[in-house]
Amino acid sequence: MESKKANFPFISSAIDDLIAVSSSAQPSLTCGFLSRHFDDFSTLNRDAILCGSSLFGQAGSEDQQPFDDECDRQMSAKLHVLNGVPMEPSKRGANPVHSYARSRVYDLRRYTDDTLWGPFMDDGSQRVDWEKLESILIVLSHNINRFCERTYGRFRPIWNVPFTGVSTNSFRSKPPFRFEDNDEDDDSGMSEAMHIITPATSTDAPNFQRVDSLLNNAGLFLEEQDPYGVTGTWARIVCFLDYTDLYHFNFENDPVPDDQPREPISTQEAIRFITLNLRVRRIEPPGPGDGQELPVVHFTGTSRSMHASWDPNANSKIRGTVRQTPEGHVRWTSFSIFHGEERWRSECVQVGGLRSARGMLGTWFDKDYSPEGPAGPTAFWKISDSLIKSDQNPPLLPLS
Repeated sequence: MESKKANFPFISSAIDDLIAVSSSAQPSLTCGFLSRHFDDFSTLNRDAILCGSSLFGQAGSEDQQPFDDECDRQMSAKLHVLNGVPMEPSKRGANPVHSYARSRVYDLRRYTDDTLWGPFMDDGSQRVDWEKLESILIVLSHNINRFCERTYGRFRPIWNVPFTGVSTNSFRSKPPFRFEDNDEDDDSGMSEAMHIITPATSTDAPNFQRVDSLLNNAGLFLEEQDPYGVTGTWARIVCFLDYTDLYHFNFENDPVPDDQPREPISTQEAIRFITLNLRVRRIEPPGPGDGQELPVVHFTGTSRSMHASWDPNANSKIRGTVRQTPEGHVRWTSFSIFHGEERWRSECVQVGGLRSARGMLGTWFDKDYSPEGPAGPTAFWKISDSLIKSDQNPPLLPLS
């Protein structure tokens, strides 16, 4: 354990480099190699390498300890997110990680103008805060797993294979199909949608369009100029606390110093599974605050609940942008529109980079940045390059 901790900078850099050069073909030999070294039988590796963020200063077991250096803590959180399988301690009496992660995700003090209310550092730089993404991943995964348990195995967890879908260009489209909305007893739709994180095999290479080539491709369709692969069908997960619980947690307990975390919470959250139809509408060069290698892509679309058609917060119109951050990450911003009025906003980062199969992790919040919330975690990932038809409302989405 000590030798792994002492050599963490070298180990983490090697892992990061392996992922960066891994093949987009699925299954990836590189990701398989990493998965074997961080599976359930590799407890020492997981505790030493993946459980070194500041979150483990409170949570986890005695073998899961944070690094002293902030850069190491961020890198450990990044590897934990890329691994994709949250690390809960197996030892009896250890502090459950998800309770402390939930405390961070719903602490409204962490939603500031400098963080863009998203998973970014609190300095206005748009640098990714991997510790924030780590907490978001843990909370979403815990809620998904609880949902799967409540359905007695009818639905399968999404993020259960380490390092899957985190290489650039790893997404491969799957063709969607439809079934009738009146098949109320048939849960195959959500069951399959819950298990679509593994990309379908394909040899189709994406057609990338860098900024310097945009002016030379006026004859191409917008989809052919889009380097992010926006157009298509997407799945989304949204989690949230009851507003009474959120308000009590943030404003009715004893004051906590700004540099101190709030107490852990085990309050149950609501979860929504949503399908999105997105289409590229406009492409323009990056602005001065963006990364300069990729354009800004504007999109519109629709959002429909997969299991609660009556939910007014799940059925809406969507608009947003995708752009590159100055650090080189892919940032997704979206707005949910109800009756012509924007209501909720989301800020997400694509885990694994451009066109990764893993998709995006981030936050949703009030579009007016209300300091009293609400806010919470969310994730998106792509299902297909095809658009499902909307002749029924809402369409459900089983996949082959």
